[in-house]
Amino acid sequence: MAHHHTETRAELRTASTDAAPPTRTAFRTAYDAVLADWPGPVERTELPTPYGLTHVNSAGPADAPPLVLLPGGGATSTVWGAAVAAGLAHTHRVHAVDLVGDPGLSVPAEGAPIRTVADLMGWLDALLDGLAAGPVELAGHSYGAWIAAHYAAYDGTRARPRAAEPDGDPAADPAANPAADPA
Repeated sequence: MAHHHTETRAELRTASTDAAPPTRTAFRTAYDAVLADWPGPVERTELPTPYGLTHVNSAGPADAPPLVLLPGGGATSTVWGAAVAAGLAHTHRVHAVDLVGDPGLSVPAEGAPIRTVADLMGWLDALLDGLAAGPVELAGHSYGAWIAAHYAAYDGTRARPRAAEPDGDPAADPAANPAADPA
């Protein structure tokens, strides 16, 4: 049975930042409800990086080729639910990431903000080390695609960009549900 969500992205963004505990609880409840709509089991992991703990939601066979999905700025990893449901988790080990410093369940390290492209590359290096996934495909939407492209240019031996559909869905199936936004 599908869950219907009425929270807007702005409400989720506000709820995930320095809000009072009841608001954080509401954000977490909404986040978990969206994630519950993903097909199959989802493994939730917090990976340490120099910039804080990075929350990753992983789905699909552990021995499948790894695909790291980066959301756009101001979004969470849960926006990739439609791409996962469209079949990515059948053919890949999908690792959907909450960006450090953006809404989601990642926790920035105090005094270590990501401010430069070099910081982003260091963060992604540490994230990929934590995933121990070997060479990966990277896909993103908007800011996430920008990060993926920069990383592929920075270290093409560890990651290569994956083409995405114009709506940001890397499922490459135009008939797939393009509504990847849980809002």
